Amino acid sequence: MLNQATINRLHEMRFSVMAETYRKQTKKPTQRQFSFDEWFWLMVDAERNRRHFNHIVRLMKKAILYFPDACPKRY
Repeated sequence: MLNQATINRLHEMRFSVMAETYRKQTKKPTQRQFSFDEWFWLMVDAERNRRHFNHIVRLMKKAILYFPDACPKRY
């Protein structure tokens, strides 16, 4: 199936969040049809947000914090 091949290829390229978003969106019956641009934006935005969050977590682990139990707030 083409969907599974697409998901596998995204994982190979290390776009795991984009692959998961694609999988969820293809399984979910939507009330409104998304255009290609809207679908693509959802996947790219999810991947970017995850990478940004992971970057912040890495920086906080390296930082010397006054409150070592502080955790980043996810927006």
